[in-house]
Amino acid sequence: QPASLKDVGEIYTSVLAELPKQMKLKPYVGGNGSIRNNNFDFEKVKDPITDPEWESLRQHLFGDASPILPDNRTLLTALGAQFSNAENVIIGKRYAVEMTHPGAPARAMALEDKSRPKDAPVFIRGEPKNFGPIVPRQFLEIIAGSDRKPFPQDSSGRLEMAKAITDRNNPLTARVLVNRAWQWHFGQAIVRTVSDFGTRSEPPTHPELLDWMATWFMDNGWSLKKLHKLMVMSGTYQQDSRPIAKAMQADATNQWLWRYNIRRLDFEEIRDTMLVLGGNLDAKMGGQPIPITAPSGSGRYGGGMLASMSSDTKNPNRRTVYAMIDRAALPDMFQTFDFANPDMSTGERILTTVPQQALFMLNSPFVAEQVRKLIARPDFPTSGSAEEKVRFLYRMAFQRAPRAEELKMSLEFLNDDDAPAPAATTLSQAVAEPTPKTPEEIAREERAARKGMKLGRTSAAATVSRQLNTFERYAQVVLLSNELIFVN
Repeated sequence: QPASLKDVGEIYTSVLAELPKQMKLKPYVGGNGSIRNNNFDFEKVKDPITDPEWESLRQHLFGDASPILPDNRTLLTALGAQFSNAENVIIGKRYAVEMTHPGAPARAMALEDKSRPKDAPVFIRGEPKNFGPIVPRQFLEIIAGSDRKPFPQDSSGRLEMAKAITDRNNPLTARVLVNRAWQWHFGQAIVRTVSDFGTRSEPPTHPELLDWMATWFMDNGWSLKKLHKLMVMSGTYQQDSRPIAKAMQADATNQWLWRYNIRRLDFEEIRDTMLVLGGNLDAKMGGQPIPITAPSGSGRYGGGMLASMSSDTKNPNRRTVYAMIDRAALPDMFQTFDFANPDMSTGERILTTVPQQALFMLNSPFVAEQVRKLIARPDFPTSGSAEEKVRFLYRMAFQRAPRAEELKMSLEFLNDDDAPAPAATTLSQAVAEPTPKTPEEIAREERAARKGMKLGRTSAAATVSRQLNTFERYAQVVLLSNELIFVN
């Protein structure tokens, strides 16, 4: 028995010196040399010892709950915020490389079951420390009914849950998905409360249609491509949007789908439409996310933001579905155009019409750039008359010919020698310069702009500006019209 702390130290020293011999490890030579020279065998410590007392000590020191091998949370708590903050910076840089480097491998989030899964208790009123009864892992009773059976004890239940969700007898999954697809194409869903099919939800306007499509969807292998084709090739989708007086009196809200609902394009669709008109949309599939705008001043990067739909010079013309979404620094432009909140599940975007949208389209360098590219398209009738050019713009933007009064107003605008000064391409250019710039100043600004574009900036100093000419200003008016951003 130890009589003092000195005796305790001596006993620990002798025992811990003997343990490596019992484990048949190579002698430790000191410093980091043993680890660098593979002198310490990390796999060897997992081998059990025949003697039960020494085996007990080996498990205490090298087992999962070893006090000399603390978990990451214990380690960070002991070392303090100074260490954890520095570690987070390094982890952030690693994530950035994985997300943006062209050589980063494709990957997906994955989960792995625990070796010994167990049932969990109910948290009373959602309090994690207020335990209720233990509940076996099983599917939802409100869907499966009272004859449901617990999932196997040797499984976490995730696979069984997925199979139950997509089971043909589950009345919800196919209906919910078909309902959302219908909303995407028709502007309003069959069940208006797309995220709530419960007792408080609105009843479906066409229950038989919803059930038929859900059954058809499952019969066709749950193929979304086939489902979209079914909807857009239907007679209901291909109806005219124009109102009929008699029908308006009977069904003003178009609940019975006697015409096609006029639907505004989403933010992503508006940007892609602009790129299509400019003739430079990159339709390549897959790849890394791209930054299409500078972050807002309230985000983690700081600094102000001049509205622009494209700041990445490597490939700014990719489809907007590949836009980089940073939840901690969502650009103001996204919110201006009713982009869905990335912090939560959003079944339906609430569309608004606010002045900021029109101001953005009037002053955005991206819009001005697409206007110039539209006029520079190889199929643009450069040598044709003003009327031919107007007809080309209407055909490209609206897929129709201009009406007589539209053509008359267009030609009057183009022939008006007293038209106001050309519109500025950026908000900063709207303020008149006090004195003309010298060639040296212009060259210096262009060099700064090119440098800023390489860095992904969109500040006023980093924007190469050229005022739009008369026909380009007219083309911008066409692109700003409601008809372009509404589906008729």
